[in-house]
Amino acid sequence: IGAGLGMFYLLLSKWFFREEKYNEEYLVDAGTVLPVSPVKTILKRLIVIAVPITISASMLSMTEFIDLTILMRRLQDIGHTEEAANALYGNWKTCVVPLFNLPPVLIYPISYSLVPMIRATLTRGETERAATFMNMSIRVCAIMSIPCALGMSVMAKPILELIFSDEGAEMGAPLLTILAPSVFFVCMLSISNALLQASGHERKPIISMLAGAVVKLLSTYILVGIPSVGIYGTPIGTFLCYFTVTVLNTYFLIKYVKVKLDFTGMFLRPLLAGLLCAAAAFGSYRLLAPYVGSLATLVGICVAALVYLVLIFKLKAITEDDLKTIPKGTKVLTIMKKLRLM
Repeated sequence: IGAGLGMFYLLLSKWFFREEKYNEEYLVDAGTVLPVSPVKTILKRLIVIAVPITISASMLSMTEFIDLTILMRRLQDIGHTEEAANALYGNWKTCVVPLFNLPPVLIYPISYSLVPMIRATLTRGETERAATFMNMSIRVCAIMSIPCALGMSVMAKPILELIFSDEGAEMGAPLLTILAPSVFFVCMLSISNALLQASGHERKPIISMLAGAVVKLLSTYILVGIPSVGIYGTPIGTFLCYFTVTVLNTYFLIKYVKVKLDFTGMFLRPLLAGLLCAAAAFGSYRLLAPYVGSLATLVGICVAALVYLVLIFKLKAITEDDLKTIPKGTKVLTIMKKLRLM
């Protein structure tokens, strides 16, 4: 669907393109000679930049490949039949992984847009503005990902029951409960990769990715091979993998990009709001489930979203200065003050 909409946008752009308007903006004086780099130089620069970014972007695929190559074999090593191992892997791949991959989709557009924007500000020497963009992107990432991670963890079974069979939800719920906190680290990985790439350190994420891959490989192999752990070693290994990558990327941002992180404002306040948000979701679901059935899941999610929206302003996870820097932020700030949220 995303590729189709992208193609549709390009077709519309081509349809409405007016060459004369374009030329008015970019036309240079007659006789002006612009510098052009040799093809070999351009290709070399593209490869040097593109290869590290491509490797960094393949992290999710890499973790799924490790699961595919290790999980089935290790489950059979601890006594599962091939049929039982297939059922466990199928439940993991069909029910758990797709839901886990959903929240990061909200963050990817932000990370994609950060690279050219921050690179442009750094090229113009606007270091303070670039630092503002970096800090705000990390804060927005935390504010969006923390409630998703915590809410999905406590509401794993009700959410799965909305989509899959009772048996599939029963098998997948414990796995999703363990895996869901990794959502935060996946989102932070995406943003931190973008910031490192925009700052000219596109090779640093490769180090993080390799370390994460080693942690994933070893932890999944060891944990799944323990009979009392079994398939639950897979989400634990995934969590350790993304945690490792995020920690290393954060270290690189602090050391090489000189990003100054306000851990209280960026993480602790959204975490507190996220915990209360998750509690509101679970509490309202348990209260309403006996009366309205599966509808209680949707009500619980809506209640949690409302609680979180209020708390991030009350706890000052989002400040007035943050709102003033975004488009039409002043109007939003006025509305928030009328609602007495700020």
